[in-house]
Amino acid sequence: MARKIAIIGKGGTSAFTPWRDESWEIWGMPWIECPRVTRLFEIHHIDLCEKEIAAGAKWYADREAWAAKARELYPDIPTYCHPTMAHFFPKPVIYPFDEVIKFLPIPYLETTISYEIALALMEGVDELGLFGIHMQGHREFEWQRPSVTYLVGLAHGMGVKVILPAGTPLFMSGYNGGRYGEPGGERNLILRRL
Repeated sequence: MARKIAIIGKGGTSAFTPWRDESWEIWGMPWIECPRVTRLFEIHHIDLCEKEIAAGAKWYADREAWAAKARELYPDIPTYCHPTMAHFFPKPVIYPFDEVIKFLPIPYLETTISYEIALALMEGVDELGLFGIHMQGHREFEWQRPSVTYLVGLAHGMGVKVILPAGTPLFMSGYNGGRYGEPGGERNLILRRL
């Protein structure tokens, strides 16, 4: 039987996630509420979290709240995490950082989504769905998105069927003609403002 893994983000295309199809594993993050999830991921080192909290980063400051909510919602779900974060979760599993890095031809891991895709490839996946993974706009997505698109290309090269829901902007062209080199050739002004 084919192994199917859906990786979930917070974008609108998460509505297309096969929540009710039990043949799919659903991989998420503890700060995103899901109707069903089979694995959670929190790969940040606690020192990074503390540094970001000191700098005023809201997401990290909310860590206690979302970790408590995740413990309530998902008490029996394994959370793949950095060893320094294991105490936050009822069923921690230390993410195999060294093994994943050795497995990848180029260990380009710039976001939790990348770590999820890399582990799915290392463990062996036949179908990989990316739902709610939009990575639009500026800030961290500008430097995180390329690692996700690299790993999607690697997955294709490995023969994995990659499913991108209709309307996902993950691979949307930033050019008015739909691709670089079309007449006009200018960047889409809407995308430049994101």
